[in-house]
Order: sequence, then C-alpha cells, then structure tokens
Amino acid sequence: MMDLEQDAMLTATGQMSMEEAREKWADRWSEFVQSMSRWKSLHVLLMMVRINAQQQRLAEHIKDLSKRERAFEVLGKAYQSEMKSIDLICYKIRNLSRLKSDVEEHNKTLHTIESVKNGEIAAPPSMTYESTIYAAKAAASLAAEYEAAGGDKRLYELSKKYSEKLKKATGNLEWTHKNIETTENDIQAAKIKQKELQDEYDIAKPYAMGLLVADIFKSLAMAIEGEIY
Repeated sequence: MMDLEQDAMLTATGQMSMEEAREKWADRWSEFVQSMSRWKSLHVLLMMVRINAQQQRLAEHIKDLSKRERAFEVLGKAYQSEMKSIDLICYKIRNLSRLKSDVEEHNKTLHTIESVKNGEIAAPPSMTYESTIYAAKAAASLAAEYEAAGGDKRLYELSKKYSEKLKKATGNLEWTHKNIETTENDIQAAKIKQKELQDEYDIAKPYAMGLLVADIFKSLAMAIEGEIY
C-alpha cells in the first residue's frame, strides 16, 4: 500500500509520468487514480498554503519597510527643525556682524575727527561740533553694546557652530534621502513580488477548485480505459 501511495504522490507532483504509473499499477489502476487524485488535491492545497505564507511574510516585510520609511520621514522633519535652529544662529550672526560693522564705521568717523584735530586733514563740510559729539557718543554706545553681546569671541563661536551644524544637517539630509529612496525601491520590489504571488495564487485556486475536478474525471477516464485494455 505504501508503494502505491508513494507512486501516487510522485505522479501527482509530476515526478513520475502517468504512463510509468499505469504500467506499474495496471492491476490496481482505479485505486491508484483515486489515491493520485487525493495527492493532487493535497499538492495544490499545500502550494496555496505556501503562497499564502509567502504573501503574509511579504505583507509583514512591506509593513516593516513602511515603518522604516516613516522613520526616515520623521528624520526629514527633524532636519527641518534643525534648519530652523541653524537659521536662528544665522540670524544672530547677521545681527552681531551688522553691529560690528556699525562699530567699525563709527570708529572710522572718530579716526577722521582725530585726524582733523591733529591737523592731518581738512574737516569735511558735513563735520560740525555737534556731529563730532554725536559720533563719539554713538561709537562708545555701539562698542559697549557689541562687547555686551559677546564681541568678536561670540561672533567666532556662532560662526563655527553654524558651519558645524549646517555640515552635519546637510550630511544627515543626504543620508536620509538616500535611505528613503532605497526603502521606496524595496517597497516597490516587494509589492511587485506580492502581485506575482497573487497571480500565482489566483491561478492555483481555480485549478484546485475547478480544473482539478476536470483532471480527476480525465484520470478516471484513463483508469476505465486501462481496465478495459
């Protein structure tokens, strides 16, 4: 019995030809065909189970990839937040640089006033006593404000911080975009594979439910033919 069942299984799975099986089991052909039909049904069922399992694994894989994609999108938003921080540093640098520029401009005015006092140059037409007093006060006020804001040291620290943070943020953005692209490609490939499996399943299902019935009738007809023969 075991040999018949084994050969029926081999024939059902295409590992033994029908002609070879008929020659070997001619005296028990009806019994063999019944067994082979059962094995065919089981074989198709197992194939559908295998496809189902693959589809489930793919669905989980796609879910994991989607989570990874969302994580990278979060990183992208974090980059936007980081850029706001960098913009704030840039704003501070601009303000401090503008203040430094104003200090330098007033210092030039004071230098001009000093040169006029020393007789090194002639006084410009716009220079009056009041303007020299205002220039001196403005220069002192701006210099004090600049130093209170941190002066050259603070400006250097901000510039260095800006450069480092921008370089890091740019690198992170490139890395994030690259991984998002890779993940999207992986998701696309998984979905293509998923569709292929679905097509395979759609072919197997009607075969198991419909074409298999026709195959059984065909096998029974061959059995009858064999018995008559």
